[in-house]
Amino acid sequence: MSIFTLGIDIGSTASKCVIIRDGEEIVAKALVAVGAGTSGPQRAIAQVLENAGMTKDDIDYTLATGYGRNSLENYADHQMSELSCHAQGAYFLFPDVRTVIDIGGQDMKCFKIRNGAVDSIMLNEACSSGCGSFIETFAKA
Repeated sequence: MSIFTLGIDIGSTASKCVIIRDGEEIVAKALVAVGAGTSGPQRAIAQVLENAGMTKDDIDYTLATGYGRNSLENYADHQMSELSCHAQGAYFLFPDVRTVIDIGGQDMKCFKIRNGAVDSIMLNEACSSGCGSFIETFAKA
């Protein structure tokens, strides 16, 4: 019997979902180009379930992360900071990982990983230049 996990990342500029079977196989994924405070999270969830041919009842565990993770308090089984998710995911895929850089829509984070956990972190200041939304706009121009 398979175990299906739904991961939901609600960022400031995008909502992303993935369904994983038995902690290893990606069954379906979805990306909606609007994030927290919009219909993006619900649209991404509906899209990933449709892509997988599943319903919410088929999902065994749901984890929400990202800037808007707390908006899914009544939907997800657990919320976790994006920093912890990045650290654990990078460590799972690359056990020797030492550094992760997250270029988000509104901020950038660079952090050191030690044994799968965040050891130290640096954040950009208030200016969003260099962040994902700036890079996307500049690329289009």
